Amino acid sequence: MNEQLLESIIRLYALLAGTDGLLEAEKARIEQFLSQHLSDQSIAGFLHLLEETVQKLDEIGQDEEWQLNEIHSICSIVNREFRLSQKYFLYLQLLELSAIDGHISKGEALILNSLPKLLHLDHAEVKMLRSFALATKAKELDSKCILLISNVFQAEFESAITWALPDLQGLVAVLKLSSIESYFVRYLGNEETLLNGRILQNTMSLVWAPGVTLRQSRLNPVFFTDIRERFSTPVDKPPISFEARDITFTFPSGKIGLHSMNLAERGGRMIAIMGASGCGKSTLFNVLNGNEKPDTGQVLVNGLDLHRQSKKLEGTIGYIPQDDLLNEHLTVFQNLYYAAKFSFAQWPEKKVVEAVERTLASLGLLEAKDTIVGSPLRKTISGGQRKRLNIGMELIRQPSILFVDEPTSGLSSRDSMRTMELLKDLAINGKLVFVIIHQPSPDIFKMFDKLMILDKGGYLIYYGNGLEAIPYFRIAANLPVAQDYNALVSPDEIFDIVEAKVLNESGEELDERRLSPLNWNRIYLENLKPNPVDVVQRPVPNVFHPPAFFKQAWLYLRRDATAKLHDAQYLLINLLEAPVLALLLAVIVRFAPIRGFEQMPYRFFQNENIPAYFFMSVIIALFMGLSVSAEEILRDRLLLKREKFLHLSRDSYLIAKILLLFLLSAFHTLSFVLISDFVLEVNDIGFEYWLVLFSAACCANLMGLILSDSFKNAVTVYVLIPLLLIPQLVLGGVVIRFDRLNPAFGNPSRVPLLGDMMISRWAYEAIMVAQFKNNNYQKHVFELNQKLADYQYRRLYLLPTLSSLLEELRQADSSQRNEPDLRQKQNLLYRELRKEAAGFNIDLNTLESIKKTIPIDVKNGEILKKHLEKFHGYYNRAYKETEQELERVLESPLPNPPPNYTQIPKLKNLAEISENERTSEILRNQVLLERILVAPSGIVRKIDPIYQNPEPRHSLDIRAHFYAPYKHFMGYLFPTESFNLVVIWLMSAFMALALRFRWLRKMMVRKRGG
Repeated sequence: MNEQLLESIIRLYALLAGTDGLLEAEKARIEQFLSQHLSDQSIAGFLHLLEETVQKLDEIGQDEEWQLNEIHSICSIVNREFRLSQKYFLYLQLLELSAIDGHISKGEALILNSLPKLLHLDHAEVKMLRSFALATKAKELDSKCILLISNVFQAEFESAITWALPDLQGLVAVLKLSSIESYFVRYLGNEETLLNGRILQNTMSLVWAPGVTLRQSRLNPVFFTDIRERFSTPVDKPPISFEARDITFTFPSGKIGLHSMNLAERGGRMIAIMGASGCGKSTLFNVLNGNEKPDTGQVLVNGLDLHRQSKKLEGTIGYIPQDDLLNEHLTVFQNLYYAAKFSFAQWPEKKVVEAVERTLASLGLLEAKDTIVGSPLRKTISGGQRKRLNIGMELIRQPSILFVDEPTSGLSSRDSMRTMELLKDLAINGKLVFVIIHQPSPDIFKMFDKLMILDKGGYLIYYGNGLEAIPYFRIAANLPVAQDYNALVSPDEIFDIVEAKVLNESGEELDERRLSPLNWNRIYLENLKPNPVDVVQRPVPNVFHPPAFFKQAWLYLRRDATAKLHDAQYLLINLLEAPVLALLLAVIVRFAPIRGFEQMPYRFFQNENIPAYFFMSVIIALFMGLSVSAEEILRDRLLLKREKFLHLSRDSYLIAKILLLFLLSAFHTLSFVLISDFVLEVNDIGFEYWLVLFSAACCANLMGLILSDSFKNAVTVYVLIPLLLIPQLVLGGVVIRFDRLNPAFGNPSRVPLLGDMMISRWAYEAIMVAQFKNNNYQKHVFELNQKLADYQYRRLYLLPTLSSLLEELRQADSSQRNEPDLRQKQNLLYRELRKEAAGFNIDLNTLESIKKTIPIDVKNGEILKKHLEKFHGYYNRAYKETEQELERVLESPLPNPPPNYTQIPKLKNLAEISENERTSEILRNQVLLERILVAPSGIVRKIDPIYQNPEPRHSLDIRAHFYAPYKHFMGYLFPTESFNLVVIWLMSAFMALALRFRWLRKMMVRKRGG
């Protein structure tokens, strides 16, 4: 009891005693009362205060006004400084001190009757206190709020709770005040009775608090838990029975995590699990709460097997790990709000809000409800508030059984006590609470109803009342036991005894322990057994009702979006990142040539950097998509751990996360395209350009999520991002041409397989082809230009090459007929002539002569030469006719000209406005001297790839050369820009499956296990 409370008691009693004088008996009673709380030196000071106050009253006489002012002054201090429970105890002490002379005078009664109102005490409970304090016989204690303990009950009690203990001498009465959950004890008898080492006097009540034990010489200890449970009724707590029967656990490595152990508990208790590091506390926790399945044995909740019938027990168990389970960018209220929304789908919005505010009030967090939670390193609420909020995240869904890992870790002593008081309140209200705790203070230690101690190797070495632990271990270790050992509990002493080392002859400690974990376990099994509990057959009370799949996805989306909107730094970066990059890139690549000494005005047509700009925009889209998603799942890993425990849908979480990232990528790419197109005057493919960049960014989002889900820390993820982006740079078709790759990977006629695996290759090609083929100029003349390019290629490059091959085979010497080089050329000529002849109604049997002999005979050689001349003549005529048709189209007026083109009279004038010269050069390969390539696989066309349709090898062959205008599939040709978009989204679908089924994570786990 603090000195301020004692001083208030003395001053108030002095006022009471002053009404009829201070009797020696009363002074002796005061001194006896003070001796229970103070040293001899301090007692003298308080007695002096008593006498001084009484003397002052004698001097001024019975001045009621002065007395009332003094009482008001004292009560004002008491109301400001003391808790409600302390005020009730103060009033109880005053009652007992006033009645010490056998009666309460009129003046004392007047003051005692005025105090409850001044101290804001409940009238009904004050009445109970008066009856309890002033009773002199057992019959006067017959009340439903009183527990009477005796060895035999001769009188009949109608209301009081009775408990017969054969070895108890006298009568112990315990009063419970439910409003403050406080217990007051009196003793009526002559046997020395100790309450936590303090003698219980006949005329003096004490508080029976958690951890306090009542003892008599022949009586087994009576614990606070026993008293509290006697007052409990089925209405007070949900019916819970919790058993672990012969559970064992072995790690995948073969190491034993838990040796066989048993426990049995019921609701309304708080159990501490203690032990050194590595002794199996967390393993036991995970087995008991259902996260891990035991190798043998069962964990039963109300008779249901937790691991085999988990569906029936959903929502019954709550788990609060040591780490925070909070979203640092949400407010205190919002963290609890979303926890409630995920737990009670059936509740209307108003009920959810009321439940959240009620929980915040019980946690003492109502004033901080609109405060952003912040991270442990950037705190906006205190550590104690964070811990209580973590408890509230589970508390709001009302689990019947709660597992709490290290609730006091990193907290001040005050915050630790407040957190443990909150957990104790849960136990008092009927929950079953398991707590892992290290080095609790004596006050916290006394709160626990049971204590489980594990030793290294997963051995259970103690399971029982915490206050009995020290004498148990001291007796087991042959050490003396102090009579008042539980007056000041030191949990550290337990581990000092358990881990005591063997001493050598010099008194120095050796590495060997006196008693091994196995020996301690054997002593435990011989001396202690868990008391069985009655198995409850009724279902566990459960109001947990998670939302349906899509409702969960919507809640995840709302929560994630709200958190991002609260993160000002994140929001600012995401709003500015794309526009800044777009402006920076566009300004840098906005090139205009210099003619003589004059700087020419900027024109899109003349900007040589446009192809590089398109490629860099793809890389930027991939980078933004990766960087924005790289930490998303990693940041939520603890929340996901809790939500997995609640059996919430991970698929709903992933859908919400993907949708939000896609929306963010849509904004990024749209702002990038709008700004860069405006600066660079890219006019004709805005939507297609955005759609390609958006698709690439979405694919990168999924790549980032896979990394975020597969690795344990952000550093690893960000180290891997360059490893993903560099191949996109190198194999995108720009930095290194595909036909200039290492021959082991390259292919002269089509994009190599490594290139086809790159998102950048499909995205960049789609943008380049769309810009060339779909601009306002080319969309009118592309087909004619494609025909011209095809005729030009055949008449200027293909047919002359075939003629050269034919002449070489005709002029060959017969001795060279078996040379591999000539045989390859012979087969090549045959294949190419067959392809050309197919469109000219030529008898293909004529071509068979090519395959027969080397050299080709004169007759067949002349026939083939005439065929080639026929082909050449046809292509020359077709070229001229198409060229004339193109000229007519170009000279025609503009069809439906856009508003900004009203001054341009003819279609051909659109070319310098809609096209980019450098893009055209690249897509037509005009900068290369090599127009055709003769390779063993065939003749490869190098010029005008944008005008060349692919030549598939079979109906499912989708591979083609780079910059092909169309792609082939199932006998149909599809525009490249559309086909490439489909490929990118198919890649995204594959990555979504990899994310859903966690393929990368499983592969890494398998490799580590192997």
